[in-house]
Amino acid sequence: MDDSATPRVGAPLQAATHVAYAAVAPLGAKYPAQEAALFQTYVDLKYAARWQSLDVVDLPNDSSSTATLPTSTFGEQGWAVLIGLAPSSKEKQVVVPMLIEQSFTTATFSALFAKIPEGVASNHILLAMMSNDSTVVYYKLSKGMVKPVN
Repeated sequence: MDDSATPRVGAPLQAATHVAYAAVAPLGAKYPAQEAALFQTYVDLKYAARWQSLDVVDLPNDSSSTATLPTSTFGEQGWAVLIGLAPSSKEKQVVVPMLIEQSFTTATFSALFAKIPEGVASNHILLAMMSNDSTVVYYKLSKGMVKPVN
């Protein structure tokens, strides 16, 4: 193991010293409002949930979809998302990391659903909402009306 990627004993664990930080750093810098949630969600999915083929993907918002979003709304400029394969799934999924206090509108999600790349489940996205204590809770947001399971 590369010792340069290992935090020093007694040093506080910081995202920048974590071996996985390099995967999220470029988009964390582009979308600073998502940076903490992006890193925490990436680490959770990759190491705890054991997702495969996990990629950090930029879904920039173009001018036509930005016009429908109020200024300073989550997703105004675009999103850093994670796309990968859950162990129990046969289809790649989109995961949108965000802080629990970030607000969004239905227009935000309409614009996001329009940006889902080909080859990925397009009928739903997973919202990865991170709380102040770094706990990440996942919510499945479906496109359109969905009949309840029970």
